Formats: sequence, structure tokens, C-alpha cells
Amino acid sequence: MRVRFLMVFILLSLAFGRPFIGNEYEYAGEWRTLDGAMNFSLPGRVAVGVEGNVYVIDLSMQRLAKYTPSGSVISTWGNFAEGEGEFDFPEAVEVAPNGDIYILQTELGKVQRFTRDGDFVYEWGSFVTVGGPFSFPSALGVAANGDVYVADRLENRIKHFNSTGSVLGEWGSKGGGEGCFRDPGDIAAGSGGEIFVTDSENHRVQYFNRSGSFLGMWGSHGVGVGQFDFPTGITVGPDGNVYVADELNHRIQYFTPNGSFLGTWGVEGYNAGEFYAPCSLAFSASGLLYVVDKGNGRVQYFRRVAPEDK
Repeated sequence: MRVRFLMVFILLSLAFGRPFIGNEYEYAGEWRTLDGAMNFSLPGRVAVGVEGNVYVIDLSMQRLAKYTPSGSVISTWGNFAEGEGEFDFPEAVEVAPNGDIYILQTELGKVQRFTRDGDFVYEWGSFVTVGGPFSFPSALGVAANGDVYVADRLENRIKHFNSTGSVLGEWGSKGGGEGCFRDPGDIAAGSGGEIFVTDSENHRVQYFNRSGSFLGMWGSHGVGVGQFDFPTGITVGPDGNVYVADELNHRIQYFTPNGSFLGTWGVEGYNAGEFYAPCSLAFSASGLLYVVDKGNGRVQYFRRVAPEDK
């Protein structure tokens, strides 16, 4: 029996060009439209609120859309302009511990904060030359203590703020060594205070303590398990494990907090559970994992399979 299983495993690996790996997650649903009439043509980043509602950046309309957990639109806010509460290429969205919403405005070089219903609270930052507050901010992460971490793509640096925008520190530079980056793609905070960063063009994940001291990294360029081809979105699940959108391999991989491989799912395609350039992912408190399937213009969500269903 073991010999037969091994033969099947080898045949599948050869047929698909990569190992066939089981996983603990299954497709639970998806949505593709904002309101039943308007195509959701270019979804960006995703975040899940403390109440379970889902927030998705709508890049084509320069706004944020708020959904029920199953994808019914609740509201939208924002429009293309430069004033308070308005958007110019919103790049990232995250949820504060109290349920407020942070949105990163890449072209305006600032972070904005809203209530969960879209009321503007305040903002900080400005678009400046290298060395100032932001040069080209590209990713945003919020820790459990309320601190905010912003990745600056042009400077290949992580900048650390408190919840009102006061600078607490920064780290990183361009390169391939420890603590260096080539296009930091996304940031996620672990329950133990770790800060995980997808280092997209170095095809790896690095992690740090909350003040930026290097703790470890994993990954390399490739299609094998634990390898990446331009990883972007990253999140930490309720189980404490780290989930990564392996964008150009069109799959999700997940790991222990120190980088030991646990599982993967997804192949290139447009059917349920398949992906074309997944770029962002976020968990709800109930354990649903939402994935922005950017190339297919949709959000898919997955649930963990109960042991008796495996």
C-alpha cells in the first residue's frame, strides 16, 4: 500500500511539475461584484474587521468597499481626490485593535484612519524625497498594541509609528542580506510581537522583533514547497501560523512562525479554489481566510477542514 501511494505521489509530482501537497483548507465561497451591476475589476488588499465584515480596496474606482462575511456589499467610501478622506491610489488596508480602519495612500504618501463606518478620523505623512516620512509607501501592518508599520518600497525600509503617527523607529536598506529588502510587499504582526515581511523580489519572508531586530527568514526563488515566486500578501492566522500569497506561483503557502513548511493549495486557473496572481489575504476571527484573487477580479474565501472531513 505504501509503495502504491508513493508511485501516485511521484506521478502527480511529475505531471504538475511540483509536489502534490495536501492541505487543511477548502473553498467556501467567493464574490466578484460590488453591487450586482458594477464589475469588481481590480480588487486590491483585503482586511477583516473585528465584527467579521470584510474591507477590500477597489483600485478601479479608487475607494474602499465594506462587505458582509459572505460578500454582500454594505457600503463604500472614498473618491479620487487629495483632500481628507479622499483617495489617490489606495494601496493597503488594515484594521486597528479598536476596529478603526487604516488606509495607506501611496500616491499621496500618507496614512489615513477612519471609523469602521467610513468616517474620517485623521491622517499623517507626506510624499517627499528619499529620507523623509515616505518616499513610496507600499504596505501596512498593525500590531496588537496599536503600533503601525509601513513598508516604503523606494527606500526598501520598514517605518514604525505609534497609533497617531509619531515615528518610533525604522530599519532596512536595499539588498539581499539579513534585514535588507528588494520590494517589501506586505507586513503582518504575530501574536508574540514578531513582524513578518514579504521580501518580494528576494522571494522570501523575513521576520523581526517589534523594534526591527532581525530574527530569521525563509524562502528562495522556485516552485517547490517553501519556495516563492514574488510573494506579496502575508497574514498570521488564529493558529499563529503564517500564510503567504505566493503570487506568481498562483497559490497560498503556510508555515510555522519560524518558517517550517506546513501546507499549500492553489494552481493557476479561474475555477473555485484556483488563483491568478493572489495578492492579499486576511483571516476573520471565526477562522475564514479571505484571499484577493487579483487576476480573476474576485475575492475567494476558505475554511479549515474539520478532522472528520479529511
